[in-house]
Amino acid sequence: MKAYITKYALTQGILEVDGEISGSCPTMFNYLDATSSWNYIISTHKPDWYLSLEEAQAYAEKLRLKKIASINKQMAQLKNMEIKVTVIPCRKKAADTSVEE
Repeated sequence: MKAYITKYALTQGILEVDGEISGSCPTMFNYLDATSSWNYIISTHKPDWYLSLEEAQAYAEKLRLKKIASINKQMAQLKNMEIKVTVIPCRKKAADTSVEE
């Protein structure tokens, strides 16, 4: 069965994979990692996978807009930030207790 993995949508895009829904956990999708020579099985939980490309694209767009909003908020904070100078006082040396002859 095909599924569309959205976990890496903002870095690698949506991944189309073949696998199966877990029998013990219906919100988990298992698929073989074809990029590895070790044949690892990768398990992905909802909402990071969809059976329909349209649903996956809609979720990826939601992630993209959320990331843009987060970056805009961070930009506003940086634009309004004032860089403060903090003076750290030097520690005075202990009084010299040596006796001169």
